[in-house]
Amino acid sequence: MTTTSSLGEGYDDAVRAVFRPGPNPSPSGKLRVANLYSGTGSIAQVAVEAGMEVTYAHDPGATKRTKDAFERKIGQVVNDAELPNFAEIPAFDLILAELSRDNAESVLSFVMRFLRVRRPDTFVLVGPVGDNDQALATIAREKVVGLGYEIASGSDMLLGIYEPKEKDEPVVVGLLYLDPIRVPVLSSDDPATDRRATMLKTVLERLVEAFPPPKSR
Repeated sequence: MTTTSSLGEGYDDAVRAVFRPGPNPSPSGKLRVANLYSGTGSIAQVAVEAGMEVTYAHDPGATKRTKDAFERKIGQVVNDAELPNFAEIPAFDLILAELSRDNAESVLSFVMRFLRVRRPDTFVLVGPVGDNDQALATIAREKVVGLGYEIASGSDMLLGIYEPKEKDEPVVVGLLYLDPIRVPVLSSDDPATDRRATMLKTVLERLVEAFPPPKSR
């Protein structure tokens, strides 16, 4: 499946010029997260614990139960529209999206809309427990061809920092316009030793350390 617009790169550039916010510093000083297919807020809570701020949530067709659960946990109202309206979506620095075994294709297609229009510096995909993170990384790589993102699995990025656990959810990270040599490892002198550490939380904590929010965006 192609990942480029059928109308050409010029059309994509024009759309971004209209819908991507100009310089817009984070008022909180934290990395701002757009949580797509947000569910009940479980992965958004991990982002908050890692030092990020969830400023937007979107889950097409979400039920009232899941929307209410998300709002109680995170304090954000979930947009449940089938399609995003980028004129109304606030600035964000990172996309965080959760895939299940039965919706992976629709989630990735939805994420691609945000990558094409807003081009955030980073996106993080979280797959279902038991799935192979390398396989998920390969799928993500195929989807974002031509958009300038370098892709790595969480276990590659945390090599020597974190030892994957059996119950870890697979994590894939996309970084915009980085030298491929810099992608595999988020360098650190300190391995993750927190008893509550998970693959997702450790990845998000390292991203907070490595890529603080820009002073202007």
